Amino acid sequence: LRCLCTLPNSLQTKQYFKGCAMSELSAGLLNNTDAQFLRPLWSELCKGLGVLQKFEDRWWQIVLTKHSEPHRAYHTLSHLHEMFDYLAQYRSCITDRFAVMLAIFFHDIIYDPRKGSPQNEEDSAELFGEFALESLPLGNLPDRDSIAKCEMIDKVTRWIIQTAHHRCAEG
Repeated sequence: LRCLCTLPNSLQTKQYFKGCAMSELSAGLLNNTDAQFLRPLWSELCKGLGVLQKFEDRWWQIVLTKHSEPHRAYHTLSHLHEMFDYLAQYRSCITDRFAVMLAIFFHDIIYDPRKGSPQNEEDSAELFGEFALESLPLGNLPDRDSIAKCEMIDKVTRWIIQTAHHRCAEG
């Protein structure tokens, strides 16, 4: 994910996401354009993964709260918005869009400037694991869909931890 941060910003994003339905946001966030941009993406992701509405709503509030903490200067909702701009720009290269979307939402969800890297990334991966455990229905293992979902969870966890190094590794 960090590799994308060095790419130029895309103006195609608004067109790409133009058709997204807008969900209602919490009262104090209606003027927050980043939250308004991100909420339909979160909904699309959750629906695509079979997340129940109650978990979608609960975890959206966690994403909002964590990325709006007052001590954050860079790892904010604006940063997520920027990352989704890159996703839109390079969508033709993405083979596992839902995994990339999860990694974007969770890669900096924990940010404590006193702890630094790699602790923040490890804590972010742990919180993603809590989301996955609570929200991603695995069905009856070892069916093919459940195995694929487990592989996606492992991949996203690795990606989140890898962002501590701010560079891409092979594979």
